[in-house]
Amino acid sequence: SPLLVLDTETTGLPFGRNAAPPERLHIVEIGAVLLDEWGEERAAFARLVRLPDAVDAASVAEAMAVSGLTPELLTERGTDATGAAIEFDEWVRSLGGPRWTAYNRDFDSWFLARDPWGVGMARLSEAPCIMRLALSVIERHCDREAGTGPLQWLPPRHAGETGKWKWPKSSETAAWLRSRGHPIPELPQHRALTDART
Repeated sequence: SPLLVLDTETTGLPFGRNAAPPERLHIVEIGAVLLDEWGEERAAFARLVRLPDAVDAASVAEAMAVSGLTPELLTERGTDATGAAIEFDEWVRSLGGPRWTAYNRDFDSWFLARDPWGVGMARLSEAPCIMRLALSVIERHCDREAGTGPLQWLPPRHAGETGKWKWPKSSETAAWLRSRGHPIPELPQHRALTDART
């Protein structure tokens, strides 16, 4: 069945030790691709989203630097969040209700559950998280005891003396899959549409 894969670029992290206050957390770019049952792209959506007037641009500049987006670019080319959410909802409705996922689905879900994005997302059921699926595949091909293989950079699953749990980044997963012959395109990172495509 068709699958909607999406990604968001944001003004910070909603959880973890580097979490930002909720009032500073906003989507600044959304990108999504609709894949058919063979994994071929059938439709795409991308929007830059302006920062709310109440957000001090300097307070989110460091987080936005990851994507290369700037408040000036968003002001010039972006759509306000409500307008972008309405456009996204209309696009989602035109697709007929595919399931959706993201590389780190929990991260994107946190942002997409908030107003004004929740309306469009409520129409979609979730598919499994790509990051969790990728990890289950990668784990079958490593030797933790020897510290070799594709997971030599990945600490054990539990917190404690041996280190904290670390999920693989999408770039690490894509590189590992490429090394095993999977045709994953090398696209610019940290932009919503190219990350969704990867």
